[in-house]
Amino acid sequence: MARPYPRILHPVKVVVEQIDRVTDADAEYDEDYREPIDTPLRQDAITLQGQAWWGKSERLTTNDLGPEEHFDGYVLFSKAYLDANGITLAKDDKITHIGGMEVNVFIVATRPRAHYPEYGYTQIRAYFEDRQPVANGG
Repeated sequence: MARPYPRILHPVKVVVEQIDRVTDADAEYDEDYREPIDTPLRQDAITLQGQAWWGKSERLTTNDLGPEEHFDGYVLFSKAYLDANGITLAKDDKITHIGGMEVNVFIVATRPRAHYPEYGYTQIRAYFEDRQPVANGG
């Protein structure tokens, strides 16, 4: 039996700039405050296919891990597509385009979706938020 992969409905191109976490780990260190200086470096932009949903979450909700973060929308990606291209989305990755529209939003959380007992999850929701002013050097 073939592994099920739910289709992405109405896919659009999504351009993501991931943080270069290897180089970022070697960031300058502020001796006075004893912490790294927050100047993230970004990898080259990659174009993915995903299903976008816009809608601001104003209410605070909780789950077993604590309060959910606020978000302005999410992009639903196929796990098989991300895995096949060696891509792992993470918090603070920057989204610059969604469906041809220029945006300046950051991933605040990722959550697995579309679970199957035999295979686990098959989709990933990347929740994003507009951070104005940009606090992390965007």
